[in-house]
Amino acid sequence: MKVLRKSFCRPWALLTVAIGIAIAPAVAAKDEPDSRDGRLFHGGCAGTWIGNVFGPDGQGTELVLVERLMPLDPIAARLSYRAEPVNPLGPFAPGVFDEATVVSDGHGQLTRRSRNRYEGQWIGYVSEPPDLSAFTRGEVQWFFIIEFAMECGRETMTQSGLLHVYSAIDDPDIVFPPLGISGVHDQDRDQDGFPDEGENPLVTLPFEKTSRRFDD
Repeated sequence: MKVLRKSFCRPWALLTVAIGIAIAPAVAAKDEPDSRDGRLFHGGCAGTWIGNVFGPDGQGTELVLVERLMPLDPIAARLSYRAEPVNPLGPFAPGVFDEATVVSDGHGQLTRRSRNRYEGQWIGYVSEPPDLSAFTRGEVQWFFIIEFAMECGRETMTQSGLLHVYSAIDDPDIVFPPLGISGVHDQDRDQDGFPDEGENPLVTLPFEKTSRRFDD
């Protein structure tokens, strides 16, 4: 059993505490940028952003995202992340999950690795539309996990990483040689929203995105 020993307060200890209290505001001020709202620089990623994602080599239709990042602790060491697609795409690829056209918001969490650099993941789901005549929910056909590093300044935020795609259905007829797809199987059989243990991504693609701050 750990024994707690009495501690005695010495005069020099009181002096140290007093000095620390006196200089704390000056030390904290060093973390504040010269900005209109005075937010901490190391928490400057928090807020609302508008993101743009382009296809390979900058080609294809631009995907627009509304992103919201919120601190999960007083020093913004961790951030919650939400990405709302404004104009989600249709099928993943020709002949691949053709009926999946409803894209969920993405949700995730980030951890700060250096002064204004974070790393983390976010996850999203893509389902078929609901059958309104039968009052049934649309079935999730595939989902994705994006692993990324993020850096942000006062006005611009960049993300780069990998997009991992997983199937949520069994369909041996889904074939797409350019991506090495030759039939798919359900990779979330326990339906907990995550890939089952031992499952590898159906496809992994590079992911890059640039965002601009919306709020002042």
